[in-house]
Amino acid sequence: MKPRSSKAIILTLLAALMLLPQLGETCGPFFDEAVFVREHGPDAPMADFAKGRLGVLQPEWHTAYQVVAFRYLEGKPLSAEEQRSLLDHYDTERRIEPPDTTLQAMDAWVAARSLYLPAAPPGSDLSVFKQSLSTFYEIPNCLAPAFNMAVTTLQDRARRFGSSSPELQEWIRGQDAVFRNCRGAETIPPEVPATANPLLRADRAYQIAAARFYASPSPAGGAGDGYETTLHDFQAIAADPTSPWHNLASYLVARTLIREASATASPNQTYNPTLLTRAETQLQSSSRSMTTPSRCWDWWSIAFILTNARLSSPRRWPRGRASTLGRTWSTTIGCGAAFPNPRKTN
Repeated sequence: MKPRSSKAIILTLLAALMLLPQLGETCGPFFDEAVFVREHGPDAPMADFAKGRLGVLQPEWHTAYQVVAFRYLEGKPLSAEEQRSLLDHYDTERRIEPPDTTLQAMDAWVAARSLYLPAAPPGSDLSVFKQSLSTFYEIPNCLAPAFNMAVTTLQDRARRFGSSSPELQEWIRGQDAVFRNCRGAETIPPEVPATANPLLRADRAYQIAAARFYASPSPAGGAGDGYETTLHDFQAIAADPTSPWHNLASYLVARTLIREASATASPNQTYNPTLLTRAETQLQSSSRSMTTPSRCWDWWSIAFILTNARLSSPRRWPRGRASTLGRTWSTTIGCGAAFPNPRKTN
C-alpha cells in the first residue's frame, strides 16, 4: 500500500471518530449484558405495583418505590386516589425520585429576603450542596423545606417585628449565616443579648442549632465532630415549651442522630446501630407532638431508613417490631392515609 493511501485511510478513520463521538467513549469498555430485573424499581406495568403486586423487592430500588412497598408490607395499602397519584408522578421508564424543588425554594428565599434587606450578604453565593470529605463528589445539605421555612418565618417576623426593625435585620443576618453552612462555610450566628426580644432570642437559638447541623461533617466523613453539640442545642430547644421551635427541634434531634449514625458507622455497616436505637426512641417521643401531615414524606422516609437498617443489621428487631413502629407513627402523626405527594416537600 502506498504511503499516501495509508494517510488517506488514517485521516478517514479520524474523521469518522470525530463525526461519531459515541464511538470514542473516554470510559469503558462497555459490553452488552443480559438484564433479568430492573435495578432501581419494579417491572412494568406500574399499575400492578401500585395495587400491591410488589414482586421481588430489591435493596437498590429508589426510595419512592421502597416507601410504597413499606406501606403494603405494613398492611396499609394505597387507596385508589393514592394509586392514581403514584402513577401520575412515577414511571418505570425513568429515575424514580421526587422532582428537585430545592433550587426553586432557594430562589424564593433570595427573593423574599431582598424585600427587607436588598444588599446581598457577604459570601452570598448560596449552594444546596456540600463538598464531601473525600472531595470526589458533593452531597445535598440544605433542602427545599429549610428555605421554605425561612421564607415563612421571615414573613411572620416582618409582621411581628416590623419590616424595617433592627430585630428583623438581625434575624436576617442570622439566617444568612445559617445558609452559608449549606456549602460548608462553618459560620455560626452569634448569640443575641439577654435583653433582646424574647422571640428573637428563641429564633437565634434555633438558628445556631441549625447552622451547626449543616456544618457537621458529611456522612462520608466518618468523624462525627460537632454532632453532640448540635444534639445538645436541639435538645435544649425541645425542652423549652415557650420556644416556637419546640416541636420541630424534637424531630431534629432524631434527624441529627440519624446523620451521626451514618457518619460514624464502621466500614462494614451503613449506620451505627447504637445511634439508630436512640433515633428510634426519639422519633417515638417526637411523633406525639408532630401532627402536621405535610411532614409525612420525611417521616415515612426515616421510618424506612430505620427499618431497612435494622433488617440488614445483626441486631434485628423482633418479629412485628417494624409493623408496630409503623402503625404508631402513621396513626399519631396522621400519615397513614396519605401517600406522600412528591410535589409537596415541605
